[in-house]
Amino acid sequence: MITQKVLDLVAEVGENLKASRLRKNLTQQELALKAGIGIGRLKAIEAGEGASFSAVVALSLALGEERWIQALSPT
Repeated sequence: MITQKVLDLVAEVGENLKASRLRKNLTQQELALKAGIGIGRLKAIEAGEGASFSAVVALSLALGEERWIQALSPT
């Protein structure tokens, strides 16, 4: 069962990805192409509708935010 906490964190990740995209003056189309994902998938992720981990990794790398993924990696 997915808890509200999980849903809140998924939404927060989407908001953070969108904020980073906007800071870098990228359109959704530009970022989707750069990350190798579909525009519809990006829109859903930014709206907090969830994503595969590989999509989040691809978006983070496309935004130059590799540290986000490294922060999740166990040491």
